[in-house]
Amino acid sequence: MPESVIPDAAVKAAAEVYASHHGAGNWQDHAGPAREIIAAFLAHVEGEAADLQHRVQDLRAFEREYRSRLDAYLEGQLKDLRGHQ
Repeated sequence: MPESVIPDAAVKAAAEVYASHHGAGNWQDHAGPAREIIAAFLAHVEGEAADLQHRVQDLRAFEREYRSRLDAYLEGQLKDLRGHQ
């Protein structure tokens, strides 16, 4: 992910957290690792989003198939009912 996509405020916040766990120093000293952490996290989230979108597509396809079969079944039941009258 390009560095310009990650907002400076996010880098500063992540660098401050990183600095608190890895030693003192100015937050700018930890901006590089913070950017890497944020980029890895965003890549993970984007992957999860893609997986979820695929799952939604699968569920929509299942729903269409289910509704089609249910419709055919009910039409058959109505046809049988009308035939017995």
